Amino acid sequence: MSGRYKIFITLIALFMGQFLFAANNIWLTDLETAKKQSAQKQLPILANFTGSDWCPYCIKQQNEVFSKQEFIKFAKDNFILLEVDFPEKSKLTPQLAAQNHSLAEKYKIKAFPVVVFFDEEGKFILKTGYRAGGCKSYISFLKIVKKLAKIYSAEASLKVNKYVQGCALKKSACSK
Repeated sequence: MSGRYKIFITLIALFMGQFLFAANNIWLTDLETAKKQSAQKQLPILANFTGSDWCPYCIKQQNEVFSKQEFIKFAKDNFILLEVDFPEKSKLTPQLAAQNHSLAEKYKIKAFPVVVFFDEEGKFILKTGYRAGGCKSYISFLKIVKKLAKIYSAEASLKVNKYVQGCALKKSACSK
């Protein structure tokens, strides 16, 4: 293999790696950006409250659902994804840490993982924790959430939230 051919193949591999990373990196971390995109696209926000580098069920949810191509494909057309992280091993910027703590207070997050659905104004729709069953099961749940977001006002969603929690949620395993 010639040197030019090796360079050409290396460049293509690097380009494809960047393309795949960009396609999979659909999680926002800035709340204002998420709200703007939510308003523009008329999509609810799915906020993943996570301890990404220390919480076993957060890592499990990431591996079983959020990292899967099937989820990424579905989510990018149906939700604005916001990661609200509380890592222990890595540091957040002071602004991001303050934003994440403010969101945790607003939505009364006491344990991880928690997924909160809200609209572009921050109006609460639904809160859930780790959901067993893998990607397909989670997407089925998200389809229901999407319908609820369209059908019910925030006040009606509170009643639905109690029903969903009573029927389907497992208690969060990670608390801080």
